[in-house]
Amino acid sequence: MAIKLKHLIDVHEDELSLFLWSMLLMLLRSSGIILNNFAETTFLKRYGVEYLPVVYMLNSVITFVVMARLSALMARLEGNQILSYVLVFCAASMVALRFVMNLDISLIYPLLFVLKAQFDILLGLLFWNLANDLFNVRQSKRLFPLIVAGGVAGEIIGSFGTPVIGQLTAINNLMLVYAFNIMLAFITITRMRFRFPTLLLTKERTKAPKFKPALPEQFRNIRLVMRETPLVTVLIFLTLLPNIIIPVLNYQFNYAVNSQFATETGMIQFFGVFRGVMNIVSLCLLLFVGKVYNRIGLPVALMFHPCNYFLVFTAFLFRFDVFSAMYARLSTNVIRTTLNKPVTDVLMGIFPTSYRNKIRPFLRGTVVRIGLFTGSGLVLISDGICHPKFLSLAIFPVVVIWILTTVYLKRNYSGILSSLLSKDMLDLKALEDRDVNHLFRESAPKDDLVRTFLAARGEEAVWHARLLKSVDLPGLDTHILTTLPHQDPGTQIVLLDMVSGQAESLDTEKLAPMADIRNPELFAAALRALKRAGADTASIVTPEMTASRMPPEVRAYAAAGLYVRQPDHYRATVGAWMASEDTGDRKAGVIAAGESGDPAHIVRLERLLEKGAAPGLIPLILTALSALEYQDTSRYTTVYLTHPDEAVRLAALEGTDPTDDTAMTRVIPLLGDRSEMVREMAEEKLKTAPHCNGQLLIASLDLPQKTIREGVFRLLKTLEIKEQDTYLFARNRIETCYGHLAVSRTLSRLPDTPGNALLAEHLAQRIQDNIEGLIRVLSIRDNSGKFRIVFRTLFSRDTRRRANAQELLDRIMAPALLKKLMPLIDGTDPAKALAKAQKKFNLPDFRHDPKSVYLYLLEGDCPVSSLLAGHCIIEAGLLERFRANISQFTQSSHPGLAQFARHTAAGPGNEDDMNADLPIPEKILRLKKIRIFKKLSINELAAIAAISRKKTYSPGEVVFTEGEIADTMVLIMDGELSMQKSAKKAGGKMFQPGESIGEAALLLDEVRLITLVAETHTTLLEINKQEFTEIVREYPEIGLEIAVAMAGKVQELLEQAVEGTYPLVQADRQDTENR
Repeated sequence: MAIKLKHLIDVHEDELSLFLWSMLLMLLRSSGIILNNFAETTFLKRYGVEYLPVVYMLNSVITFVVMARLSALMARLEGNQILSYVLVFCAASMVALRFVMNLDISLIYPLLFVLKAQFDILLGLLFWNLANDLFNVRQSKRLFPLIVAGGVAGEIIGSFGTPVIGQLTAINNLMLVYAFNIMLAFITITRMRFRFPTLLLTKERTKAPKFKPALPEQFRNIRLVMRETPLVTVLIFLTLLPNIIIPVLNYQFNYAVNSQFATETGMIQFFGVFRGVMNIVSLCLLLFVGKVYNRIGLPVALMFHPCNYFLVFTAFLFRFDVFSAMYARLSTNVIRTTLNKPVTDVLMGIFPTSYRNKIRPFLRGTVVRIGLFTGSGLVLISDGICHPKFLSLAIFPVVVIWILTTVYLKRNYSGILSSLLSKDMLDLKALEDRDVNHLFRESAPKDDLVRTFLAARGEEAVWHARLLKSVDLPGLDTHILTTLPHQDPGTQIVLLDMVSGQAESLDTEKLAPMADIRNPELFAAALRALKRAGADTASIVTPEMTASRMPPEVRAYAAAGLYVRQPDHYRATVGAWMASEDTGDRKAGVIAAGESGDPAHIVRLERLLEKGAAPGLIPLILTALSALEYQDTSRYTTVYLTHPDEAVRLAALEGTDPTDDTAMTRVIPLLGDRSEMVREMAEEKLKTAPHCNGQLLIASLDLPQKTIREGVFRLLKTLEIKEQDTYLFARNRIETCYGHLAVSRTLSRLPDTPGNALLAEHLAQRIQDNIEGLIRVLSIRDNSGKFRIVFRTLFSRDTRRRANAQELLDRIMAPALLKKLMPLIDGTDPAKALAKAQKKFNLPDFRHDPKSVYLYLLEGDCPVSSLLAGHCIIEAGLLERFRANISQFTQSSHPGLAQFARHTAAGPGNEDDMNADLPIPEKILRLKKIRIFKKLSINELAAIAAISRKKTYSPGEVVFTEGEIADTMVLIMDGELSMQKSAKKAGGKMFQPGESIGEAALLLDEVRLITLVAETHTTLLEINKQEFTEIVREYPEIGLEIAVAMAGKVQELLEQAVEGTYPLVQADRQDTENR
């Protein structure tokens, strides 16, 4: 059942439980319609309709104060906390008022009327605030409409249930029913906090800003934007005028209903049934709203609402009864929900974020309040002066101005959009494709765009063509053909590939001249466009174009064009080309096979891949298989995602869509690809994928490659990963840290060997890396920047700065995480920290067999830890016990670990071979003694160790000679080296173990400036420039340390030169004296 539901409502498996809980919460919140029906009925019948104007004005003032206070609270408390408090207050206040009601205090009813309005506003605002924390932007686009539908369903149930409950019990007990439902909502939100611990990541209590911009200053700020475009003025009127009208309409509606129904029972039954029916109609119309304003365009859609208001107030003026009231409430509610609000949101969304941030708060805050105060004041002034129906006369001018505003927008819509485009104020990237289409539905804006497109050249023409294509412009192919002769060849190729090929709009006679064999790429693009149009390309190409002297692209598209007339002949020709050993023939054959549309070539294309096609052909083969609608493309794209050739990886990635977790797992490693183009495409693929598993993405931060982690961090900032995933990541990271701490404590109980000490140091660094990664992920959602401060200073060498970071962390991180994290960073005794952690996490237990810690590390996910554990196993003489476990790493992607495993698996007879080069752990121990590498982590040292090679030199042997190409750096392990400037001048400079020579060779393309000679038996580690460049991409800190070391040496040489103590300077002086 759950699986069927998941597919029916387009909810992913990892979202289903959270979505259903959110639906339940929305359902319970919407049952507040029961209170709405009860409060309005009792106010009208027990207090009096004549007091409505005063209550409306009072409610406006209270709303202003409450919203201001709520903004301050939301800056200090978590959203789910505020929602929980408000739910408890709502339930408790209703229970209290229910019992106070027996005292017959009449002021209870206006209080109840105001409370129901405030509860509705507060609960709605806080619920959607929580929903935005639970779901990211991509999820909200799919799930929010479903949650809204659940809310409407809740209102329907509450509406129809109100009269039923009122008949089963005393009408006043509806307050207790509401309180019961709200407490169910409170229990739901409490359970959600335990099951989905969102908003537990921060607890900072910040002070609300004391000073907000004054009203005159707000108007000055908005006036600057109004000068840029008249659309801002239009939006102000479209926001102000409806809010003036709303209080008037509500007053007339309630007055008419009160006059119609003499009893509370009759009125509450009316409210229940009417609002239930109204919500059913709204729910049904929501399914078709997109089709409505897609047909009529946005400006026309905006006209419906004010025109309907004109009819409503006309009806009230000439027939002031319940039927006019029903029509008024039903029609205005439906049109506002289905047409006016979505269209206004689209218009607001076209502004760039910088403008939107100025306009939206002004409209929703200042303008809305001015409108509500004005409308409420109008109602209050009319009280006692005239019958409510005559308010229609007072409100007609407002409605007329509203209609004129929409007419102005309709008449000037094209010019407004053109102006926004010219001023780069149209943020089309922020809009959905369907919204862009709605935006340019009118013919006039499209005509302006077409004129701009025809006058544009180069990249500007391509941009306008893509925009016109996104709005489904009829006849776009014709416009492209019109501008093609005026464009450069590169632009012509791009535009030709955008031709849709619709037969009714494509003039093939204009397109045919573009098939010029002198430009093979342009020729191919023209023939592709002709093929999409269904044109007979055989009339354009000739058999002579398939001759071997022609470029492969020309031959391929010529053969594909002639394929229809002689399929058997050209099937054989294309097959022969693919079977040829000539690269040009194969290229032509592969392209022709894809363009022919003949599935018979699939087998030949597969055979080419299986035989190992040349890298230049593989992208073409993958494209051809895709064109032939080959069903199992992932079979090959998965393999070629790791191909050494960049073009092959790009083609494989192009054919990969990360629509599920398996595909995401394949694409994420490419964020660390050595090619910038591959990295960018992988990032874009993940960014635009229809589904993104946030937990899987965050889990990728555990991958060893730093470039992948940096790419993931960028994606996390862009995709707004939900807090549930962030919390789970944080908790898992802390658990991992305690696991490392448990291993480190166990190692301390084993013999104190260099290998165990190195492994313990590595684990300590991994704990620090995990905590830094945790803090960095939390900083993504922190707008204050305080988590970034903690990230920079938490592991500072300065004790004071470290303590300040811990204090700041104590203020900004919630106790749920802080209590778990703090023992890892505040110097708590490891034994005590582990004892507490054992109660919260499932940690490994090595008490009965401490040496099993090595097996735990071998089975872990860190290759460096596995490698160091293997070294410790050999040190401890436990190789036979763990030989089988080590042998599984013979095919490891980590070169050092794979080499170690192969040597170990070969047995004792291979020990001499093992000693031909130092084991990586031994290299790491040696590298730690080199001055320039002392600050590097074990991971970074392991990377250097993997590319370094041991070399031995006898006394007098030359290591390198002055004037030769400098492409290696050497590190002295044992022995001594002397430096010579020329054959006649021996330098007094001696290099000792722990020193390095030739750092510049890794960064510059230079020759050796000195000759280096071994004075004693010397052991060196050499690092090649090309291999070093590769690991610096992965570990930039290594390059930084090399640069620091070089700067230090330059400073030292300058000081020696100034003082005359540099060996070569002394040698020059001695030579001069001898002369």
